Amino acid sequence: AGEYWVTLFDSYGALGLTLIALTEIIFTNDIKIMTGVTPGPYWQMTWRFGAPIVLSTVLIMSIYSQIRSNPTYNAWSKELV
Repeated sequence: AGEYWVTLFDSYGALGLTLIALTEIIFTNDIKIMTGVTPGPYWQMTWRFGAPIVLSTVLIMSIYSQIRSNPTYNAWSKELV
């Protein structure tokens, strides 16, 4: 049963974190209100364009990987044979 749990968390564990990171990008406009300081142009460009593109690509490829292949489990360990 342990191998099944490891595969389950390995396959689906990061999906929720990626979705949370994508929704946090919405709140980047509130940084000036919260801190009183406007971030520099590098950070603004990274948060507006870089991070959403990278996170969207990771999310899409993760979903594609889940659809494309099913997990396989061995009936016994290959080292024991």
